[in-house]
Amino acid sequence: MARHPWKKLLWLKQDYADNYTDSSFLSQLKKNTTVANYSYFKLVNDFALIVLHSSTIVLVSIVFYGVYHENWNPVIPTLVSTSITFIFWVVYMVISYINHLEVASVVGTLKSSLLILFILLTLSPVLKSLTDSTSSDSIWALSCWICVVNVLFNDYVIEFSGATHTSNLSKNLALSNAILLASRLYSNLAAFSFILFCIQVQGLFPMFNNFTRRCQMLAFHRFQLIAIVGGVNYLVYSILGMSALSCWAALQGIILFVGPSYFIRLQKYKEELQGPWDPVKPRISVA
Repeated sequence: MARHPWKKLLWLKQDYADNYTDSSFLSQLKKNTTVANYSYFKLVNDFALIVLHSSTIVLVSIVFYGVYHENWNPVIPTLVSTSITFIFWVVYMVISYINHLEVASVVGTLKSSLLILFILLTLSPVLKSLTDSTSSDSIWALSCWICVVNVLFNDYVIEFSGATHTSNLSKNLALSNAILLASRLYSNLAAFSFILFCIQVQGLFPMFNNFTRRCQMLAFHRFQLIAIVGGVNYLVYSILGMSALSCWAALQGIILFVGPSYFIRLQKYKEELQGPWDPVKPRISVA
C-alpha cells in the first residue's frame, strides 16, 4: 500500500523513520531575502556621521588642551558655543513652527537651561577637586578609553522611524569625560565653562543635527559637517602642527572612503537563511 505523502508536522504520526528527510523539506527556505544592495555614495554620507561625531570629540580635546596647556581663556570657547547654540535653537523653533511640530515652550526651555547652569555652578568646586588624588597619566589614559568607547557606542541615527527614543550612552560617556578632564583645570570657572562647552558640543549639537536630518534639511546638515570638520582640522593644524593634521586627515579619509568600500565587500559573506518556521512569535496571554 502506498504511503501518504510526508508532511512537515511533528505532532502527526507518519510512516517514516525519525531521521527521514524529504526532498521538499527545504522547498520554502529563503536565502538573503532582507539583504540590501548598498550604494557607495549613500554609505559615504552615512559614514560621514562617524567623522562628524569624532570631530566633536577632537574639538573638546583641543579646547581642553588649549585651556590646560596654552592658558586659553576658558570663557571664550563657551561664549562662542553658547552663541551658536542659541542660533541653532532659534532655527529649531522656526522650523518646528513651520512644520507644525510639537516643541517645548520657551519658558520651559529657559527654566531647564537655568537649572543646568545652577547645578553646574553649584557642583563646580566639587568637580574641580574630584581627581586630586589621581595621577594625570591615569586621567589621560581613562579619558582616551572613554573617547574610544564613545565613538564605538554612539547612536548613529541614519533612518528615522516613528520612534523618537535614542540611546543616551554616548552622551553619558561624553559628560563623564568632560567631568574627568574638568577636574584637572586650575579654577572653578574653568571647570564650569569647560563642562558647559562639552554639554553644548556633544549633547545639544548632535540632537540638533539629528533634527535637521529628520526634517530633510540635507544641505544644512552638510554645512554643519563641513563647518565642524573644517574648523577642527584648522585647530589641529594650528595647535599640533602639520604632522598631527596629516594623521587625523588620513584617519578621516579611511573612515569616509575606505570604510564604505570595505562594508560593501563584506556583504558577499552574508548567509541569511529564513524558513517558514522562523517568523513565528509566541502568543502570551495576559490574564
